[in-house]
Amino acid sequence: MNTQCWQLTENGPLLEHRRGRPNLALLNANPFAEGIANLGAQVIARAMIDHGWNLDFSFADTCTRASPFIANLAGPAEMDVLAFSIPFEDTYHHVPRMLRMCGLDPWAHRRTGDDPLVVAGGMALINPMPLAPFFDVMVIGEGREVLPRIADLVLEHQARQGTRGDLLRAVAQLPHTLVPSLYDMTYDDLGCVDRFEPVGGAAEQVHAARPLDMTAHPIQSEWTTQRACYKYPDYFSVMVAMGCHLKCPFCVVGNVQGAESGRALNIERDKIVELAVERRRAYGTNLVKLFFASSFAKQASMDPLSLTNLLDTMLAEDFECRVGSLNVRQANDELLRLVKRAGQDRVTFAPETGAALRQSIGKPYSKDEKLLEVAAMLHQHGLGLDLYTMIGVPGEEPRHIAELADLITKVRTELGPQQTLEVSLNPAFAKAQTPYERWATLRPEESRRRFAFLRSRIPDWADVRWVSVIDDAMSYYQPILALGGPELAAVLDDVSTSYQPSETQWREAISRLVPGGDRRYFAAKPDDRRLPWQHIVFNDHRRLALRLDAHKMRVQRG
Repeated sequence: MNTQCWQLTENGPLLEHRRGRPNLALLNANPFAEGIANLGAQVIARAMIDHGWNLDFSFADTCTRASPFIANLAGPAEMDVLAFSIPFEDTYHHVPRMLRMCGLDPWAHRRTGDDPLVVAGGMALINPMPLAPFFDVMVIGEGREVLPRIADLVLEHQARQGTRGDLLRAVAQLPHTLVPSLYDMTYDDLGCVDRFEPVGGAAEQVHAARPLDMTAHPIQSEWTTQRACYKYPDYFSVMVAMGCHLKCPFCVVGNVQGAESGRALNIERDKIVELAVERRRAYGTNLVKLFFASSFAKQASMDPLSLTNLLDTMLAEDFECRVGSLNVRQANDELLRLVKRAGQDRVTFAPETGAALRQSIGKPYSKDEKLLEVAAMLHQHGLGLDLYTMIGVPGEEPRHIAELADLITKVRTELGPQQTLEVSLNPAFAKAQTPYERWATLRPEESRRRFAFLRSRIPDWADVRWVSVIDDAMSYYQPILALGGPELAAVLDDVSTSYQPSETQWREAISRLVPGGDRRYFAAKPDDRRLPWQHIVFNDHRRLALRLDAHKMRVQRG
């Protein structure tokens, strides 16, 4: 049989496996419920299908030695490319385990030319270095144009029977591609780079590929399932914006995604409606999730008009809609009325910290008075409220935590007892490619102490539901993986024997395998030292350092 069809999920196009076509396995380092909802991975899959490749899929909790892929119509040895989608730090340790399940050595330098080319992509690659020793190639930024070009080179290399080294040097000539083996780097005790030398024709800097035009190349659901993390019987997701007009210093979305100018990219409203209508016609789907609605605004002032018009249009077409976190500037009575009519029962806003520090983190417009006004409107509309907040922003003192506690208490009062209040509170994690990339995240012990202080300031009657990773192992390993280097690959390989390593396991492995232990990861990096990821460019790293200095000055001025 030359063609076999199979179904990935309950809703979405069938996949064809045609004998004689090249094979690519798309491995998502998330578990299935989260990974299947990943729009970036889905549009990559569509790009490779359109490029004429057979595709199979795998997820962190589905990948086993007996069944490494979902369909298994081609085994690992028959794959030409294994492409990983890696979204966040909590998925890194799945990578070496999944490679072992595919019968491959996790370490790239131990694999041979007979093995599939192993490629990485995803948001995690703002700092690719902790994962770099596992990969032959890493795609930096938007991958829909880059991965097909890499795939073409793989086939050309096979036809010529060239060496793996020849292939890697050829791939390194493509824009937006990092070939880790072509960089000779050493590090000091702080984890900064002592020596940096590209070899084999590798570029001094690898610039990220920017998002494609969102109307011409929409980012949308292909395959959906009630087994996804959203728990809906069916849904259609569409990315309505990328990036953010605002540039909060802690935020990856605002600093990494979006246009090269720094502004957010939006999809045209009529295109969103067209896509939703097509999905409903094909699968009967009526619930539409609008991702990054907080950035769906034509103006940098984040006026509510664009989002209001979008919801109004979608309701006129009889769709239900869900929007994520909103900007407080968008919040008015009309928008909240439309959100309620669209079938949503709660909304999200992100004050982040106490009022006195919001100027320093780029949110001077987010006033307590406005948030309390919004809470009162939510009471009138019967909508619950989620607040996104952080502990440990630069310059934070007990009085700032007390300010945040006071705001939460007042919001609870304005919201009324009938509506629920959920507060997500996490450490302010420093991230590569943002102004905070040289700043030190708090140690988890201090984050936990500050969280306890905050909760002690909230009266018992307030009935706040807390969502936080502060008491989780993530508060320890995330800042380490976010700002670490290739020395952490040995740690990831070590803990990968556990599906969900404990904080004790992370601490023990880092103490044993990293010279000097974890000290370097919780220490600020001097401006004159080279960061491990500094050859990866989403933004000019010198400008990021200047922006951090500006934020420090705002803190000092109060």
